[in-house]
Amino acid sequence: MLALIGRGPTVPEIAAESSITVATAKVHVARLLTELDARDRAYLVITVYETGLVRASRHLACGDGRWSAAPVSRTSNTT
Repeated sequence: MLALIGRGPTVPEIAAESSITVATAKVHVARLLTELDARDRAYLVITVYETGLVRASRHLACGDGRWSAAPVSRTSNTT
């Protein structure tokens, strides 16, 4: 849930992507704010990037130069 919030969607978008109600999404956001002693959702976004849960990448599909967030893969390709 933290990684999803870190990508910056609205609460209704979080609910839709997670297949939960908007009220439940609000509860998740509020609990994360409390647990991480965060003053707002911007702090949660900073936490997500600092911990490496999500990394910034160019949004190439549109070709318009916008930034998007991409989840970090937890698998290693080294042999």
